[in-house]
Amino acid sequence: MKLKAYGSRGSMAFSHRQGLKTGGNTSCFGLDVNGHTVVFDCGSGIMQFHEDMQKKRKEDAAAGRADHGLTFDILLSHLHLDHIIGLSLFDFLFDADNTIRVYTRSRANTPLVDQVLGIFKPPYWPVDYRSLNRAAFVEIIGGETIQLADGVEVKIFDSMHDNATSGFRVFGEGKSVVYLLDYEIGSDEDQFESLAAFCKDADAVVFDATYLPEDYPPRRGWGHSTYEDGMRLAEASACRKMIFSHFFHAYSDETVASIAERAKGGSGRTVYIAAYDGMELEI
Repeated sequence: MKLKAYGSRGSMAFSHRQGLKTGGNTSCFGLDVNGHTVVFDCGSGIMQFHEDMQKKRKEDAAAGRADHGLTFDILLSHLHLDHIIGLSLFDFLFDADNTIRVYTRSRANTPLVDQVLGIFKPPYWPVDYRSLNRAAFVEIIGGETIQLADGVEVKIFDSMHDNATSGFRVFGEGKSVVYLLDYEIGSDEDQFESLAAFCKDADAVVFDATYLPEDYPPRRGWGHSTYEDGMRLAEASACRKMIFSHFFHAYSDETVASIAERAKGGSGRTVYIAAYDGMELEI
């Protein structure tokens, strides 16, 4: 398994000189597992994934390998703008040679493609993307396990965040990765135990560490967490890697780096990592 961070910020894509290392793109991660590609969320970071795939196509063409189109799956945690804004320029969806499936929960009595791409139409966008779409949109529900490809499965978890948000645990190659953006760990102990069980012994957990603990109180109830919440989850689940992401857009590189440093005092076997755009990890 190889995990790559394409977008490590939350809520708003924002570039500033003090945050160049972390990057300014919103949520998107890619996972290569058992020869299959899984994309978590389509924030502005998905344009870096787009560049990677274009580069791969050029390399295949130069090596004389036939281009049969791209095949990958997208797992959308929810439809808040920072998690789908990258679709505004993601033209892979419009190529009939590609095999792309987009999985997310349904939130209305309308076709799923309308729910996801419906904002990309006049007057909010110059072109109605629904008429151009060639991808398949697949409804998921919490608690189910679905097969994405041979040897690749994903389990769905209902997240503590508004507007029908999902967490994912992808299994393959004898390992597993949990994607848990956006998520707010509250005071409900039964809910926390369910979450810890979902993440139990995972090889990596990508976790919402949007706010520093000192910045969190006035934002309580907004659906986000802190690195201290992630440490608590790591200790309860015994996950091997805890990858913090979805950082508040205004945090500098120094502030983001301090998050992993502060977490190093945690007990257990967990390694704590602060994500940044372009980060690659072998899982």
